[in-house]
Amino acid sequence: MSAVGTVRMHRPDPAPADELQHCGRATLAVRRPAPTRVAVAVIGDVDALNARELGRYVEGHTHLSKQLVLDLR
Repeated sequence: MSAVGTVRMHRPDPAPADELQHCGRATLAVRRPAPTRVAVAVIGDVDALNARELGRYVEGHTHLSKQLVLDLR
């Protein structure tokens, strides 16, 4: 009998909720104010060098959320 499981094809595995990431001249942080809401804070500058990494970070933390709050301080 073969093993049965789920494979994530388009989205990365969910990242830990308390992850802080430095990305070029920006710092990315996440918090979950409610079970279906995620808030991602970007402190610093978003530019061509770190925009794609910001997208990956947001996608990695919004896997089950229905609402996204993006704080671009």
